[in-house]
Order: sequence, then structure tokens, then C-alpha cells
Amino acid sequence: MHVRTILSFAIIVSALSLVVCPDKNAAQQLGDSATWIVVVVRDATGSSVTIKPTFELTAGSRSTYRGVPIQKGEEWMFQVGTGTYSLVVSAPGYKTERRAVIVTDVGAHVEVTLEAEKSARGAPGSSILAPKVLEEVKKGKEAMSAKRFDEAKSHLEKALQLAPVSSEVNYLYGLLQYYQGNRQSASEYLEKAVSLDRRNGSAFLALGNLYYQEKDYKHAAEVIEQGLALEPRAWRSEAVLGSSYYQQAAYEKGREHAQKAMDIGKEEASSTGFLLAKCLAALGRKEEAIETLRVFLKSQPPSTMTNSAQDLLKQLQEAR
Repeated sequence: MHVRTILSFAIIVSALSLVVCPDKNAAQQLGDSATWIVVVVRDATGSSVTIKPTFELTAGSRSTYRGVPIQKGEEWMFQVGTGTYSLVVSAPGYKTERRAVIVTDVGAHVEVTLEAEKSARGAPGSSILAPKVLEEVKKGKEAMSAKRFDEAKSHLEKALQLAPVSSEVNYLYGLLQYYQGNRQSASEYLEKAVSLDRRNGSAFLALGNLYYQEKDYKHAAEVIEQGLALEPRAWRSEAVLGSSYYQQAAYEKGREHAQKAMDIGKEEASSTGFLLAKCLAALGRKEEAIETLRVFLKSQPPSTMTNSAQDLLKQLQEAR
């Protein structure tokens, strides 16, 4: 059964400052009539959407305004004057929607429903690929594992040309872009990979880890949760999920996932002990935090992390 993903865009005019106008000339033309449109993005459940949409706002022949994120994936702003605008909303794997928005001095509100493309619905993660594509993918993966990134790029670009709607190929190309330091490009390909196949757990986990690196902790947690539902033994992602919750001051959830990462990864995951200790300390469970820090420090070689752990241990012992 096909369920539409609904993105609700509540557009309201607000007197906000310290946001850069995307088009300097347009801002000068607006003068005293300039105001703001805030676009709030939610899915049908009221949560943030997994894939960040792209917005374009135009008024007649005037320049296009692009949203400036102000709450990491949930809100975008446009500096405009009163009048009628054309809003275009798009996201990988969804049909593009266009709406007219009338902005007055009391604000405006519009809801947009993005419907998944037919090619993105229920596509299997291990979709059947032609032999030539499989050959390029195999060579690309081998080259990427050996850190021969230019060679990997050559093979994976060929695979993309042959299978542009393959979730697996987009996922691998997104990974390659990440390894080469192209985070924006990596995000685009990984977002496309999960939109093409909602069962591609590896793509969800890679995208979530990318969001975490960008300090977009809320998005990171949401996406990694989806990935772990498909790849439940991925202890490293469990640790990143725990850290994402810790960064959002959701300490109990952080503790749960840090502990789970250690339970799954065993000795290999011993470095997660510092995260577990921080969560315990934040929850007021000082004795458990102290013991966890002692175990952590015994298992780890000297590093910046162990120095921080020593400092935390000293603070907790002094607070006894």
C-alpha cells in the first residue's frame, strides 16, 4: 500500500533579524517593505523530514530567493516584500510541487504535499543490475577500499551512467564523495539513495553519519534510527546515535545507545565508554560514571579523549 509523505510548510511573516538576504540587489529594491517568510518543514507525523527539500521562491521576473536554514533542516527563510510569489519545492525521489503564495503584512500559510516518484516506491535494495554495471561496481568498491579514489570515481561514474536510479550505485558514489571531502555532493547522492530505496540500511547510516559530521544532530538521530532498524548490528552507528542524543541533551537515550554499541561491539567498541560515562554523569549517576571512566581509561592508550576523561573523572570524584 502506497503511503504519501506529507511535508507541511507553514509560511508566516516574522520580524526577524541577523539573516543574510540571498540576493543583495533584491534586498536593496525591497527597501522598507522587506519582510520575512519562514518555511517550517514537517512530515505527516510532525517530525523532521529525512531528505532536505530544495526551495525556490520567485516573484514575476525578479531574482529567485533561496532559503537560509535557521534550524537545521526544519526551517528556511526568505526576505521578500508583500505580493504574490511562486514557490517550488523539490526533493530527490519526489515529484516537484509548485504553489502560488500571497504574502500580506499579516503573513501567509501554504501546505505542500510531495508525492514519491513511481521509481522510488518499494525498489529493492539489492536491485538486479546488468553485468556491465556489476563489473564497474565491483571494480569501484575494490579501488575505494584501497583508497585509489580517482580509479574508484572512474568506475562508479560509469556505473551511474548505466544505472542512474540504482540505490546501491548512488550510495557508493555518495560514499566516495564523502571520502574525497565533498560533503555537499555526498549528501545529495546519499539522499537520492535512500529516496530510491527505503530499505537501503547502509545508505541511511552513511547519511546519518554525514549529518552528524555537519553537527545536524537532530537529523542525524532520525536517519540513523531508520538505518539501525535495517542494520541492527552496526555498533559504530549505535555509538554515533548515542552521541547525537547526548548533543541534544537527551541523556537517557544517549546512554541506552552507547551501552548498546558496547554490548554489540564488545572490546572493539570500548572507546564508546567515554560517551557512556558522560551520559551517566549528566543523568546524575556519578558512581556509575566514575566506574565506567576507570574501565575506559584502562582500555585506551593516551589521547585527547583520555585527557578529557581524566578531567571528567577528577570533577566527579571531587563532587562526591
